[in-house]
Amino acid sequence: MEVQQVVNQRYTCGEGTHILSPGLKQCALDFYRSPESRVTPCLYRNCHFDGSKTFWAVKFSFEYQQFFERCSFIGGSSGLIDVCRGGDLSFKDCTFVGNSRKAQLFIRGGAKNIVFENCKFISERSFVFSSWFVFGSWSLFDFFYRPYLRNIEIKNCTFTKGCIMKGISMYSEKVKRDNSYFPWLTMPCWMIRVYWKIKRRVLKNKNIPLFMSKVYPQEL
Repeated sequence: MEVQQVVNQRYTCGEGTHILSPGLKQCALDFYRSPESRVTPCLYRNCHFDGSKTFWAVKFSFEYQQFFERCSFIGGSSGLIDVCRGGDLSFKDCTFVGNSRKAQLFIRGGAKNIVFENCKFISERSFVFSSWFVFGSWSLFDFFYRPYLRNIEIKNCTFTKGCIMKGISMYSEKVKRDNSYFPWLTMPCWMIRVYWKIKRRVLKNKNIPLFMSKVYPQEL
């Protein structure tokens, strides 16, 4: 497998993607791939992703085989990382600095095969009623059936400040934690089913595109 390499690059909100507000960017770098396009594996080494003046440091949508080594991520007003669908993402020896009192890393939409290894999570603020990770939270893709979030690993990671509860699991299989022992909340399955049912009922009259219902082979 040929892997492209990006070394010593800095990404700020100037390279991010536009949202509705004129001149405002959504994140420092947006990893978006169309389901029909070819996967391009890429290794980012010693890169800096600064989302401090926008919402996120990075966002992933249906992206696969992206690898990060010794990179730093500065969060924005919504958090650090948002992953929706996709997978095969690896973060090794990276530093994550959160600037928000909200949860910092959202991984959802049936994403899979994501590893955080030897990473440092540092919060500039204390956030009592939130967590660092939220696994399997709601997305519009969950209006239709999707696979569980799965094969998530957190290895030898450290946390500074933030809240006591480091992670929340919702529509997700069990998250593997190696030498990263910290308080974790797993929501009961019945509660998730009820919550999903309510969300789908509320949105049933919305114009949800049918293409969002498709589960592609690489997602299974």
